[in-house]
Amino acid sequence: MLKVRTTGAAWAALEETLQPIRDGHNAPRRSLLLANGARYQPAPEWCLIDFDVHPSGELSLVLVGDKNVALVRLDAAGRVLRQDVLDDPAHLTDPYYGDSASLGDPDAMHPYPTLDTARLAAQGDEVVLLLRNGHNAVVAYRLAQGEAGLRARWRTVVEPGAPIANVWLTGTHDPFGDLQHPWRVFMDVDAGGRVVVAAPVNYTGLRTAHGRHFAEPVPGGSGFGALVTVLDKDGTRLHTTLLDTARESQLTAVRWIGAETVVLAGRIRNNPAASSGWDGYVAQVRPFQRETGPIRSIDIDRGDVILDAAPLADGRLLVAGASGYEQNTAGASISESTQPVLAVLNADGTVQSRLAVPAGPRQTQVTSLAARGQHWLAAGLSNGPGTHSADANPAAILADGWVREFTVE
Repeated sequence: MLKVRTTGAAWAALEETLQPIRDGHNAPRRSLLLANGARYQPAPEWCLIDFDVHPSGELSLVLVGDKNVALVRLDAAGRVLRQDVLDDPAHLTDPYYGDSASLGDPDAMHPYPTLDTARLAAQGDEVVLLLRNGHNAVVAYRLAQGEAGLRARWRTVVEPGAPIANVWLTGTHDPFGDLQHPWRVFMDVDAGGRVVVAAPVNYTGLRTAHGRHFAEPVPGGSGFGALVTVLDKDGTRLHTTLLDTARESQLTAVRWIGAETVVLAGRIRNNPAASSGWDGYVAQVRPFQRETGPIRSIDIDRGDVILDAAPLADGRLLVAGASGYEQNTAGASISESTQPVLAVLNADGTVQSRLAVPAGPRQTQVTSLAARGQHWLAAGLSNGPGTHSADANPAAILADGWVREFTVE
């Protein structure tokens, strides 16, 4: 299970069927599971990428195909109400700062190496959609879906297109998304409709492209981290802030945690010489002041990663992830065994307490968090493979997904 969301007593979860990684093109196999047992599976020509739940209980899903993107609306029981293709000819002329001959398919609504570059958030009855398109540009939309199809209230280029280097792996599975990370984009929307977007700068020309396109130079640094941009409710770009992690890092989540503060989470390589040298991290960014707080490392057991984070009402932070893994110091190979992480952090990012999560065989990860009244839901996987678990046995590419309810004291 990759993601869980709730409305009232109901919940829905994004489930992925694991498959061997492919260098050069990634098309995930996902379905949506509802608490009532209903399941949505897209037609073979489409890949389900992301979803969210509206206050009404209806659900919006984003599908990515060979070239196009579509939105699907389901009722609260999981029945399809509409499916509409996003018509956006402007993506053909979005800016790209690099050699356009290097683009795999510039006419597509997604970059050629991966279809997993769309993110979606419900905003009332509408949605905010974030895409990285075939020009590698990061574009946000606010869309209404009805009898007339999709209607864009606004469209904003968040980041121009820039060269992105492919990361090559030699195994059959990619436990934490190393292969996809430079291409992915991350988003959260607050109750007032403000959008925060985090775009990784790792192995990209994004900082240079951003400075050229917006006449807003980005400071030099380590080459690792993310550009964090805020849009107002009307889609106007307000501010961009660089979170420079100073060391090799991977971003996995961004969340609003206050009126003027967001938190970024992921993992950071604090000791490159050790197979246990990766730690989880959280970092606060105050985008309206263009300020970044300290990067707080979370070192529980050997290698660590934070995969999701959510604010608690008292200012503490709830985090989910995995721990106890080893990684090749000269590459990206990750061991077969991990332990689940579900923890409460103090406001300063230090670990206050850990919550018990049953650990299964091989990899156990806690991947997503969602509030459910006075309780919480966590989604994750058990019995997942490491990088090389299935090199000699393709049947080892499997995992057991789960959703569990818990309470935070």
